[in-house]
Amino acid sequence: MKKREILLAITFIFFLLTAALASAADVAYLYRQNFNIDKNIVDVFNDLGLTVDFIQEKNQPSNFNSYKFLFVGDENFRRNIPVNDYPVIIASYYDAELWGLTDNEGVSQLGATHPLSVLINLHSEQVYTKAIDSYGVSVPYYYLDEDNKAPNLEQIAGTEKTSSGTKFGDVISHAPAGTQMLNGRTQQGKLCFYGIIETDFWTSKARDLFEDCVQYVAAECSSDSDC
Repeated sequence: MKKREILLAITFIFFLLTAALASAADVAYLYRQNFNIDKNIVDVFNDLGLTVDFIQEKNQPSNFNSYKFLFVGDENFRRNIPVNDYPVIIASYYDAELWGLTDNEGVSQLGATHPLSVLINLHSEQVYTKAIDSYGVSVPYYYLDEDNKAPNLEQIAGTEKTSSGTKFGDVISHAPAGTQMLNGRTQQGKLCFYGIIETDFWTSKARDLFEDCVQYVAAECSSDSDC
């Protein structure tokens, strides 16, 4: 091959690599079934100026290094999702034990006859517009029970006051990079557990709290104080 042809080939390969990097999205949205992709979640990402790749669990790339963070929704995945290796938002009832968020008791959920609220710094914030959906089923949120969760998780929003007490679980919780999880793994990127999963009934506060979750895991800083 002539020298000029070699240079052209190298230039072409470099162009392809550059184009691939330039086209990499910000968010890797992991899903199992198409119909479970949450449009309201995607709308938040888009409104924040983030691009999204939708990645079915069986088609995962060899790594997620090109993404700012992973999003894992409320599905019972059949294949491993490497949530301990990357910045990630988890909005799911499933696999909490596998990922080290909880012990074998897993995630809990709470419903009520009134629209649910969370407690943030002892202030109550309503996060759902309704208590009951059109099928007559309560609109719940998920939480990590204080007795079951990884001890180093940082509560951002607690459960509302009930007969069981005040803030007995984390509806929103953070795990900074370096956190020791209950599965014996060390969290390599920031993790946000977000339990207000019924997005069709979000209040504006619930959406704001999800945006805070996004900004937390996507922030490129070494400590929360830097962010």
